[in-house]
Amino acid sequence: MESIMSLRDSILLLGGWLVLCVTSGSMITFAAQVLPG
Repeated sequence: MESIMSLRDSILLLGGWLVLCVTSGSMITFAAQVLPG
């Protein structure tokens, strides 16, 4: 049981980082398109 819970937590943590990276990348891309230059 312990290993399954830790595995699930690891997946959730990785998923959270993935979402964070994608969100940051999208915001940077959006800012680059909107801002001149």
